[in-house]
Amino acid sequence: MAGTGIRSRRQKLVEGMERSLSDLLHERMDRSLRDFNTNRRPPDNTSALYIWDSNQAPDMLNQLYSIHLEALQERGEIPRKEHRVPSSDAQRKRMLSAVRACVSRTRR
Repeated sequence: MAGTGIRSRRQKLVEGMERSLSDLLHERMDRSLRDFNTNRRPPDNTSALYIWDSNQAPDMLNQLYSIHLEALQERGEIPRKEHRVPSSDAQRKRMLSAVRACVSRTRR
């Protein structure tokens, strides 16, 4: 199913959850940073988002990683087996970058 262009309801649901949670994390960071400095626009890069999320919303970040893994499984990009949320900062930052890329692709 991965290459046919047909998406299951479950895949659409998981991708929607991924987008929603990613958007929520972005919005919370924006709101938090704007409360401190209303003249500057909050940064929109993976490193800044990762630093803020890992300090302010680590549980939401873990949920986003879990949903991202589920979305990859639904698309057939990784085998259906138990995957764990990455533990090292480098792996977590890479996965956040992958999440942001997937979210941007699914918006098209």
